[in-house]
Amino acid sequence: MSPGARGTKWKYNKAVLFYYSAPMIIAFEETITLLENYSILISPVLTVHDGYYECFQESQLIKKHYIHVEVTPDVNATFWGQKGRALGYPNIDVDIIVEEFENISATCYAFGARPLAELRWLVDGQLLNVEEVAFNSTQNKQNPATFNSKAHASLQPRQLSGNITCAAHNGSNWLNINVTFTYYVCAQPKYLLWLNGNLVLKGSGSEIKIQEDAIVTARCTATDSRPSGNISLYLDSNAVESASVVFRRETMTFLNPSSNKFDTETNMTFTAKPPGGSVTCVGSWPLSVEDIFLRARYAVIEDNNTGITTDEHATRKTSQRRHLEIVALPIVMFALFCFSYEKKMFSGHWPFARGSSELPEIPKDNKMSTYSRQVVQNDDPVYYSSIREEIRKTKVYMEEDVCKIVSLQSGLLYNRWMGTIPSSMKTKCVIITTATDAALCTKQIHWESYIKRVLELPPSECITRVEGISISSDQLYLLHEHYVCGTLDTEMKRRINGNATDYKEVLQLEEITGYISNILEGLQFIHSYGFLHPGISTKKILLTKDGVCKLYDFCLAEDATAVVLAKKSKDTFTTDIDPPETLLRNEYTSESDVWSAAVVILTIITRGEHSVGELINSSSDDELFQSVVQRVWPQEYQALRNDIVSECWNQNPFSRPTIGDLKLAFIEVDRTPQLSDSPKSEKSIGDIYVPMKGNVKNY
Repeated sequence: MSPGARGTKWKYNKAVLFYYSAPMIIAFEETITLLENYSILISPVLTVHDGYYECFQESQLIKKHYIHVEVTPDVNATFWGQKGRALGYPNIDVDIIVEEFENISATCYAFGARPLAELRWLVDGQLLNVEEVAFNSTQNKQNPATFNSKAHASLQPRQLSGNITCAAHNGSNWLNINVTFTYYVCAQPKYLLWLNGNLVLKGSGSEIKIQEDAIVTARCTATDSRPSGNISLYLDSNAVESASVVFRRETMTFLNPSSNKFDTETNMTFTAKPPGGSVTCVGSWPLSVEDIFLRARYAVIEDNNTGITTDEHATRKTSQRRHLEIVALPIVMFALFCFSYEKKMFSGHWPFARGSSELPEIPKDNKMSTYSRQVVQNDDPVYYSSIREEIRKTKVYMEEDVCKIVSLQSGLLYNRWMGTIPSSMKTKCVIITTATDAALCTKQIHWESYIKRVLELPPSECITRVEGISISSDQLYLLHEHYVCGTLDTEMKRRINGNATDYKEVLQLEEITGYISNILEGLQFIHSYGFLHPGISTKKILLTKDGVCKLYDFCLAEDATAVVLAKKSKDTFTTDIDPPETLLRNEYTSESDVWSAAVVILTIITRGEHSVGELINSSSDDELFQSVVQRVWPQEYQALRNDIVSECWNQNPFSRPTIGDLKLAFIEVDRTPQLSDSPKSEKSIGDIYVPMKGNVKNY
């Protein structure tokens, strides 16, 4: 307090505090001291010191002071009546875990405040309205000069994770005290189990019938979860000695950008063996103490072995295998001898010498080998005979029939040449393909299975045609028809940079619709037979003189990863067309083909002026990706614009539409492609095609 002179008198709230140097209020003797210069020192300051202090000298008021004593309260908060719900989850570094669509019941307390403290809630920095908070206060019984207050609110999280703060206000200023808690919004996963495409309901006791030795796919998913769920698939067989064999397992986890939730999928492929068993999916979640179990039971149906026990079945299989091994070698040698004799009887010499630099003479049809193998079961032992012409027309050429002219590719997986084969009218140009020795030795691809499935394809205009196969001493070749045409990419560039001055005057709406129709029809066709097309682009699509797009260079679904790795190893590999799961994890599925197909459509529609990566990078929070696609879509092709295209580029493969959905968005439902008149065996893939000069008929 301000100093006074000799004879000074101090008063506190009109009561005499010091009369000259004598203290008059006993309660203040320990906290208020009169100094030598007659000023007073208050230490420590307590709530009882709140009030007016007057200094008199010779009964005259010299100075007046007012001391306002404030007390900072203790502030804390509880949620659902406790400090937080994240305790016990060391992997979740937050204070509060709240389930999706749940409000947070929060209460904030301030004890011993002077003056009364007003409590306010902030969610992610946003102050709640006074009407949203239930506030009440009471006088502190331990210290009547202070107050206790409480504020209760039901808080709605504004984000997937953030902060919740309780702050105190003394009526004029925010106090430098608050309590802040972090929160995390979780979502429990939904678990589903499929066996061979059949959804298995939880608790269902029914068995799924599966043919013996069938390839079975089990699929378990944990969708719409935050954080991501974990799932595992297990195969349990009823008989150890004939247990079904698992030969492929894969697990993928994706973030769905539309919901900011995780989808996890585990696939397991196995060969079904009698008598059957079960597939169990075990799901776990970081925020759940209990695992989820889904189980599907299956029974294996044995072909033509009704009543045979497992031991008898295995014995019979072993006996059959040994029998085939004994008789197979002499039968094959006899078939080759007969074939060679037939060739010599008609021609007297081999018309196509291997390594000859001259083109061969035009052979006759009767010089062409049409032998294949067929297992015939009757009372006699198993033997091989030629297949009747009306059953199969696949042409099998001997090594001498095929003349390799130009080497087209020597890659990691395939070797390819352009060459010729004999034809009834003339020598026909073909593309010759075989697997490399390295690919076969390391079993990176299933070359024999690929050829078998290709030869079983029905006719389709949307893919290239197979002329036949060729067998040498150590190689199996696939022969594709050579088309005298360019790719869709070269044709588009020719129309832009060639004589045509305006792209849209040349490439009409009907042409674009036809191109997209052929491409999507082709993809849907190969998907239905277990093929995929990694790396599909306008450079990998042939465009015939009739304006028909043909697909080639596709592969078995189980070989897609090997093809992706081979493409990535090349210096020419780009990231413009491949989906994220391929770039990041070397995975490729039918959903990946959907991404690439939409890239092809974008290239055709925008004349190659825009890439998917460019559109994704140019989109922002204020402009949805779908709006960006609409903005770059040319005005003259607005009749073809469909929002389903942007959905094909969803980061989560499971959220993309199917090829069928994409096809229906661009093509009329009643429009179907015309089938070719070629035999059933003459259709499949092509590979690398080199146009040849001359007026050659386009098949």
